[in-house]
Amino acid sequence: MMMLSAHNTPATPWAGVYPSHGEHMMFWDSGWYERIAVDGYPALLPRTETGAVAPNPWAFLPLFPLLVRVLMVAGLPFSWAGFTIALLGSCGTWIVLQQIMQRAGFSRTTSLWALSCGWLLPWGVILQVPYAESLGLFFLGLALVALQRKQWLVAIIPIVMTGLTRPLAVPLALTVTLVAGMSWRSDHHNRQSIVTMLASWCGAGLWPVIAALRTGQFDAYTATETAWRGGHLVPFAAWVTRAGEFVGAWLAPFLIVSVTIGILGLITALIPTSSRNTLVTTLTSWSSRNDFTALSRNKFTASSHANFVTTLTDHPEVTVIWVWCASYAVYLLVVFDPTTSLIRLLLPLAPMLWPLMATLRTPGRVVVLSFSFAAQLWWLAWIWNFGSVSIQWIP
Repeated sequence: MMMLSAHNTPATPWAGVYPSHGEHMMFWDSGWYERIAVDGYPALLPRTETGAVAPNPWAFLPLFPLLVRVLMVAGLPFSWAGFTIALLGSCGTWIVLQQIMQRAGFSRTTSLWALSCGWLLPWGVILQVPYAESLGLFFLGLALVALQRKQWLVAIIPIVMTGLTRPLAVPLALTVTLVAGMSWRSDHHNRQSIVTMLASWCGAGLWPVIAALRTGQFDAYTATETAWRGGHLVPFAAWVTRAGEFVGAWLAPFLIVSVTIGILGLITALIPTSSRNTLVTTLTSWSSRNDFTALSRNKFTASSHANFVTTLTDHPEVTVIWVWCASYAVYLLVVFDPTTSLIRLLLPLAPMLWPLMATLRTPGRVVVLSFSFAAQLWWLAWIWNFGSVSIQWIP
């Protein structure tokens, strides 16, 4: 599809009319990664005419271009070296995800349908072009596997690698913290979980610290990340602004709440049935006067709450995935500027494909895959190709 669509691509800032396949893969952020692989990171942050930090390579994490550079030394051009790393990373991602979700209780058949849907997602092209998404997802998957197995010290390496590949370090550190808290009472790995939790938060701050030391500006990384939106990082503000552009300022909060409820509803589908039942019972009991009395006597905490925590702790294979998806969704709501690139940034929520496919029969699964395939054709034509002409649709 990439090769065929190149024949209909007009002149863009990255190539002329009818680009070759190698040129076609180099659109958009691929150029930033090439600049890093060839020239590294600037010692001084570039500035706009107003003195604000201009878009620059510090927004892009170093592990992907570093691995691509290794292949470039062997003689491959950047486009094909980046393609190789991205494709290997995406293959590794789906292998690891299959292991994660089968440990969570989903069948092999469901996994195959979910993996097929993952490749045919509208933004699936990103998994083979010189972008860091697939490599970041691969390391994320390895980290989640280690957390599922409570291999706390083993998890540190993929956690740090994830933070040096894609901006997933903060929600991953939050995930480690929550999972460690749930596991605190149940095993003898308490000290190891604390070490992993501290290492994950240190990993989340590693790249911002490196950028600050190299450039001499303490907020070099965050200032660069927000340079594309033309402002400072204000939690939740970007969502309110973008929602207001679509439905107006008065309806914006309703849109945000509706989207949030929908995402959390999908995430809840991953919770074990027994945990959901305990949670429902717990929340329902709060409406009872007798239980408020029990709560005042510290009896409620010793029973219902303990049962819910116990149920979650007894299902680490599922709990880790649920906590990750919830943490990442909250992270997006806090820091992300929701442009058309939002659908690409939903890739770390790929575990949601498993409960979706598990609830559908074969005809429904075929419909979902067919729709995804058609949407991928649309995404490739209108966002990757024609969106690059006027820079209005951002992949």
